[in-house]
Amino acid sequence: MSPRSLVVVQLKKLILFSSPIGNLKDLTINFIEKIKEVDIIFAENPNQTIKLLNHLNIKKKMIKYHESEVKNQRMINIIENNDKIGFISSAGAPNIEDPSINLIKYAIENNIEIEIVPGASALCSALMLSPLQHTPFLFLGFLDKKNKYLKTIENSLNLVKSIVFFESCHRIRKTINNLKNNFPEKFILILHEMTKINQKIIFTKLKNLDENSLIEKGEYTLILYNKEDKNDNDSR
Repeated sequence: MSPRSLVVVQLKKLILFSSPIGNLKDLTINFIEKIKEVDIIFAENPNQTIKLLNHLNIKKKMIKYHESEVKNQRMINIIENNDKIGFISSAGAPNIEDPSINLIKYAIENNIEIEIVPGASALCSALMLSPLQHTPFLFLGFLDKKNKYLKTIENSLNLVKSIVFFESCHRIRKTINNLKNNFPEKFILILHEMTKINQKIIFTKLKNLDENSLIEKGEYTLILYNKEDKNDNDSR
């Protein structure tokens, strides 16, 4: 009887990579090792990801990722024809106000193994810099453009110690003006260009803030507190 030949079945794997939010030195050893293993990369912003890979002297096949295209035949063919697929968001952690939710859902529905490579996150970095007690907190992501967030904030400030959100440079001044008009006595932490050489941290009451001093470049991470007295251990 001839010996049986062993067949090794390679299970498909999706690897989600966190990428630096400003400082390339925040790349982890795990990132460098795992990115070498993938067959292809889905990138939110290919131009930015290429710069990242060039920094590491690594070349990989890459496709721009569109959340809405996950289930079209082209994307399905790419997934079926590659054993290890990487996803890299433009900065920070996938699925935290960055695309990839449909890709993750597809992987789970099709029994594709998922691995995460943790790293930089604007949300976690902001909380690390918080000068006031911030938990429990509410994370709103990017605020809606119709100012409905003001009602959400008003209803939530008595339930949590802080509210964390992102804002674009194009809307930061308008958003701060809205917050100042509605919550003038509340403290706010404003973080800009985190982890970069020109990182800026502002901590003040909203009524004391001049929104016109905020640079209209890059993205902002903000923490709005329910406190009106920073020496009060618990204002709830």
